[in-house]
Amino acid sequence: MGSGRWRAIAAVGLACAEAPTREPKAVEVFCDGTDELGAVEVLPEGGLGESGRLAVRVLVPTASPPDDPAWVGDLPFVLENGEVGGPALSGQTDARGGVERLLGAGVWVFRVAVDDGRRRCAAEVELEVRAGQTTQACVDPGCG
Repeated sequence: MGSGRWRAIAAVGLACAEAPTREPKAVEVFCDGTDELGAVEVLPEGGLGESGRLAVRVLVPTASPPDDPAWVGDLPFVLENGEVGGPALSGQTDARGGVERLLGAGVWVFRVAVDDGRRRCAAEVELEVRAGQTTQACVDPGCG
């Protein structure tokens, strides 16, 4: 091998080493604080065909922190299509109070309840799911 090839490799190595570093972009997280309670946001992607994605997050403003898994984890919820009817979908929130479902386009009613042993709080929110899009909602079960 000629010495010219090694110089080219060394030059490439130096160029990479001297490249400016970029700060990572801050990723905005929906419903990461109580200032977003009650907010609904529609994103132009996330659905599939005639279905849309529903992403709900439950926060309890009186808990510290508001997404404390002891308060928002494994909460029972119900989703009902307010236009078509049919059987309700039910499940439990994840550990951070999240629910994500791919649903047929239309108006859906989300119901969730929190019971801390002293009181029962509940929320009912009507949300429009659009085909091919994602509807995000930040829900307060009313424990404040």
